Amino acid sequence: MSNPFEPDETRWFKLQRLSRDLADRLGRRAAATGLRAKVARLESRVSGEKSRIGLALYPLVERAEITVELPEVQVGVEEIARLREEIRQARIRIEELERDPGPPALPPPGDPR
Repeated sequence: MSNPFEPDETRWFKLQRLSRDLADRLGRRAAATGLRAKVARLESRVSGEKSRIGLALYPLVERAEITVELPEVQVGVEEIARLREEIRQARIRIEELERDPGPPALPPPGDPR
């Protein structure tokens, strides 16, 4: 608590100093928040560029036009092949389910169903 016997001028300078300090701290926080958002946007762009490179290279790897001797790439190619087969099987099943089975079978005459 300030000294009530302190000259008003001294209190005024303390208040100015505190205000400047607070403004500086708030400005630094705002700048840090802005930079965090910028970093997140840039990281997202990096991720997008990596995906674009992968999309460009994958067909070449799949057709064996280029070889990549990284186990992670081979595992990824095998996983993609497995997933594509799973998709193919699911699409076949969808077609089977959507195929018109024809008119419903009627029970033979005299059947109490």
